[in-house]
This record gives sequence, C-alpha cells and structure tokens, in this order.
Amino acid sequence: MKYKRCLSLALILLFLMSFSLFTSVTAIASSDLTEDEINKGLSNVNIVLLKEEPSKKNIDCFDVRNDGTVAILQNRSSNRRVICIYDNKSEFLYGYEFTTTGSAAIEWNGDLLSIYLIRSEIIISVDSNGNVVDVSRYEYTAKQGAYINDLIYSKQQKINGTTYTLMNDDSIANLIATSHSKLVKKETDGAETIFYESDVSSQNEMYSKIYKYAAFTVFAVLVITLTTILLMIIKKKLKK
Repeated sequence: MKYKRCLSLALILLFLMSFSLFTSVTAIASSDLTEDEINKGLSNVNIVLLKEEPSKKNIDCFDVRNDGTVAILQNRSSNRRVICIYDNKSEFLYGYEFTTTGSAAIEWNGDLLSIYLIRSEIIISVDSNGNVVDVSRYEYTAKQGAYINDLIYSKQQKINGTTYTLMNDDSIANLIATSHSKLVKKETDGAETIFYESDVSSQNEMYSKIYKYAAFTVFAVLVITLTTILLMIIKKKLKK
C-alpha cells in the first residue's frame, strides 16, 4: 500500500513538473555576436536619439515599465521605425529612430529598452541617452516565437494595478487593425484617461487602409463566387 502511494505521489509530481515546463514562457535566449557582426548590424539599423517629440502616429506595440514609463513603437514607413518614451503622466521624455525591413518589438529590461528585430533575429539594448549597451542574437523557436508575438500583439498590460489598453474609435478597426490610435489608462479607482492618441491624419490613414482591405476582400469573394457558378453552368452544359 505504501509503495502504491509513493508511486502515485511520484507520478503526480512528475506531471506537475512537466506541465510547468511546458506552459512557462521564458525570456529570449541569446548568444554573443562577433564584433564585425555587431558593427554591421548597427550600421544597418542606424539608431538615432530623438530629443523632441515627433508627430503622433498609430501604435504598433507598447511596453510599460514598473514605474509607469511607457515605450511606444510606431511604423513610419516600410523600413522606418520610431519609438517614443513617455513618463507616467504621458509627458514625452525622449525617443529613438531606426531602420529595419522587418517587424520589430520592444520590451523594458530595467532602465534599458530591448529592441527585437524579428527578421534579423537580433536584440539591441539601448539606454536613455541612445547608447547601444548590448547586441545579441536569439535562436528562433516556437516558445520564443510565442513570447515575441505576445510583445507585438498584446493589447493590454497591467502594472501595479493600473491597466493600459490599446483601442480604436471604430469597432471594426478594433477587430482587424494591426495598429491602434489610442492608449487608454485606467487607474485602480476606475478613472480612465487617454494616455496617448495619434493625430487625425494618422487615424484617417489607418481607417482608409482598413476599408480598402475590406472592399478588396468583398470584391475577391464575389469574383470567386461568380467564377464558381459560371464553371458549374459550363460543366452542366458540357454534360448535356
């Protein structure tokens, strides 16, 4: 009887350990780069410190530090990215501008900001003065991919009881848009304020893209449906 109890207990512990390992999400594992690889990567990215706040564009992703400092990533063009840093009262502190041909994500690591270059599989850590403190490479795995996707697509973060949520004014945009025009801050007492809002031209640009995409999708569905019906009619006539 004691043997069976010990065996059952051992199996339960083994299951709990396996479940924990399977479900846990760890930080991105990184490896060192050679000096030549670092210099080449930095020359391509060309990180520049911004001391003045640029025009407010839609938010692609964001991260909130424990002290309420918010980092917001924006896509300005096919290869130009801007990161804006705001204090807990939504006052602009500083920012960065850099280039990359692929997607990017951001994450606070203490006082440093980690910039993930997805296509290059490189992490660049910068300080508040724009200095590059570390450059490393990560090996892309399913778990690490899930970790990065959470950084990119997360619409809500809760820090010290305060909730930050990405939103759009349009309900359709909230469902299908990849960027958002607002970051809403909800305090522990339930009070809500707009922490960040993109300018009107940026919002109109986003909605225009959404409506064009929706119109193209409807047109494609109609073409496919009509083509299918026409082929069925032709097939029936050929059988006769």
